Amino acid sequence: MLKNEIRATDNSAACAKPEQLASWAHLAGFLRLGPRGGFGTSITAGVCEEMVFRGCVQRQLHALSGSVVAAVLGQGLVFGLFHSYQGWTNVIVISVLGVLYGALAAWRGNLRANMIAHAWGDVWEGWLKFVVWR
Repeated sequence: MLKNEIRATDNSAACAKPEQLASWAHLAGFLRLGPRGGFGTSITAGVCEEMVFRGCVQRQLHALSGSVVAAVLGQGLVFGLFHSYQGWTNVIVISVLGVLYGALAAWRGNLRANMIAHAWGDVWEGWLKFVVWR
């Protein structure tokens, strides 16, 4: 059995409060795959989510509405709802982050800074959870 693998006899996830289960789901990549696998997952998520939500959804909403503000707010809401598996409290936090990432994309006119910031944020969060919870 791998060092970082969750053992079947480990009942800590079963004893977690419902609001903590979302954090366990996010942490699964770091526990199952180790820090390197979690690192790769975080980088991929940061890059891909920026391309989808800011690169595609935000641009489409801007084309439909004609308003940058509506596009930024709309994609932030969609971004948060796509993370509803992490719990409704986190949906609010992630929606706000989505709006901030959307504003950055609208201001910069490209996604490079977004991809770097998003990937770094995911790596940092995952690494901290790995270190604290392992």
